[in-house]
Amino acid sequence: MERTDTNGNKYKDMPKLQYVSVTLCTCERPQTTVFCRTCSNLFPGRARIRCPQHPKIIHLMDHNTCPSCFSSKLKEIV
Repeated sequence: MERTDTNGNKYKDMPKLQYVSVTLCTCERPQTTVFCRTCSNLFPGRARIRCPQHPKIIHLMDHNTCPSCFSSKLKEIV
């Protein structure tokens, strides 16, 4: 569609932009060493991170808490 502005200039409408949401899947992360910030315990596995694409998937080696002190302050060491 062609339009005219207040100065008499003609221009065409620009097409509307479509925004695409890009979410990264975190399911296929490699196993690492997990460090507990509370008791300094080290153990194999992964700190649990909810995947934006697969929020209901829970992997067996994902830890929500430390197995020793049950703290949720976990950090993966690569």
